[in-house]
Amino acid sequence: MLTDLGADLRTWLAAQSALGLTAGGTVFRGQFPQDVLEGVLVIETGGERSDRPTGSVMLTAQVTCRYRSLTAAMAMARAIYALLNEPSAPRTMGSTRIIYSKAIQPPFSLGQDERQAWRVICNYEFLAQT
Repeated sequence: MLTDLGADLRTWLAAQSALGLTAGGTVFRGQFPQDVLEGVLVIETGGERSDRPTGSVMLTAQVTCRYRSLTAAMAMARAIYALLNEPSAPRTMGSTRIIYSKAIQPPFSLGQDERQAWRVICNYEFLAQT
């Protein structure tokens, strides 16, 4: 069943204890709260019907890791990349059944933002069951 990938991905990331994230505390959806300098942001970037298995849809999301140090931002982005860049690992994220997920490219730096925090992003594709 397909629901809200952004919310489901945020919750799933928070449930990965090795990352040390909490939904609404250090991992967010849509935009960072104004009072938060560091954390992880999930943004849905689109989706379309898939020409793959019947009953599936291709969804995409961008994950931004924003931290005071480039080292911390890159470390978090790489840890998330290690979890999500697994094309052969079906999983359920909330109520979204993911057939596979993969990174479109490795994590990369966008430099510092207006608050001097480093942003490292990675874009992902998810083949989800409808």
